[in-house]
Amino acid sequence: MLLMRTLQKRINEVIVLVLLLGLGLLGGCSVSDTKNETTNHSLPSSTPSQEKIDVSQYLNTKVITNLQTSIYNAGKQEIGVMEKDVLLQTTSQSVDEYVEIEGGIYVKTDSIEPIEYLDYYDNHLVQLGKKINIKDVQVYNESFQAVFKLTIDTYKEIVYESQEHYGFVFQKDMMLVKKQDVSEIVETTPEAYASEVPVLMYHFFYDETNNEVAKDNNHLDVTKFEQQLSALKELNYQTLTMKELDYVLDGYAKAPEKSFVITIDDGDPSVYKYAYPVIKKYNYNATLFLIAGWLDPQLEYPFIEMREHGLELQSHSFLLHTGGCLGKGSILCIDFDKGVQDTIQSLEYVDGGFVYCYPFGHYNQHAIDILKAANVKMAFTTEYGKVKYGMDKWTLPRVRVSGTDTLEGFLNKVKG
Repeated sequence: MLLMRTLQKRINEVIVLVLLLGLGLLGGCSVSDTKNETTNHSLPSSTPSQEKIDVSQYLNTKVITNLQTSIYNAGKQEIGVMEKDVLLQTTSQSVDEYVEIEGGIYVKTDSIEPIEYLDYYDNHLVQLGKKINIKDVQVYNESFQAVFKLTIDTYKEIVYESQEHYGFVFQKDMMLVKKQDVSEIVETTPEAYASEVPVLMYHFFYDETNNEVAKDNNHLDVTKFEQQLSALKELNYQTLTMKELDYVLDGYAKAPEKSFVITIDDGDPSVYKYAYPVIKKYNYNATLFLIAGWLDPQLEYPFIEMREHGLELQSHSFLLHTGGCLGKGSILCIDFDKGVQDTIQSLEYVDGGFVYCYPFGHYNQHAIDILKAANVKMAFTTEYGKVKYGMDKWTLPRVRVSGTDTLEGFLNKVKG
């Protein structure tokens, strides 16, 4: 367990360092300050006498730079320098010992190391119909830290727009620029978007082929679960992360026309055993609402592994998944300060949590005030319905998936 704790600490340290340095072609990306004159260096080509390097392990994977390294554009010309310990995602393209990270931008294999951990989610938000040129524009990460600036024409499709900022996707992460700094905007065709998003609610899983049986309708056979996700994938549905749903609810972004959210309550071991392999197989995101006080004091490796592969960890309280308030959840009448402390403790346990699922689905204004004081951004109930733009973010509905649902019935819940 000490080893797992050390690994988790290392993960957190690297994540923080990545944010500070820029998440990709970011904090260390520097170019000439001279706008009309740039010094270019051609990417070296291999000679017949050079031994060909096997770059397969560096392709389509997550890597971290292990030293300060040059970066090159599609014309094989040097355009900047990247600092050490920057997280990147490579593509399937390579030139000799150089691999592509995005849009014709390459790095050398001896300056990067493949990694098997760190959260790295795809961005699924709709393009809003505006493309901006970020040449000579300071780019910030979501913490509003300056991360990079280019002196070449670079156009990016906008997926986020607030009163002061535009947001676009770079290396799968949201990057922000100030509207006042953008001098060129090109109108494009906006993508279709959904008017509502089903947030699916699951609990427990079992396998009939192992002679296991359902205890109640909250238990779903894993074969049925795979049929559900397979059908949605075939219909081109994609999942949203909680951060993306938060943007949508705030009106800063749009959800794809065919999108949904997977939530799984309680953190039962059957999730790791049965549901996780299926979610991973179809490359979907999901959110696990954990009752933190019921789990090991140190976050166990199965949860760390699931988080590394697209399953977010969020709060289902620390020790408030109990009765005690007129037959309902104790959060309805617990002492305010104790409720805030329990909520904060649960968010700290999942390391960066900002979403809450009410125990038993019970809530009142007292419970909502507790969550707001603990800096929760969204909270889910068990009330039936789909999430729509402008909804109250502390009383969000979900679509319960029952173990007795047929595949047709399940699809009607998602599409209807």
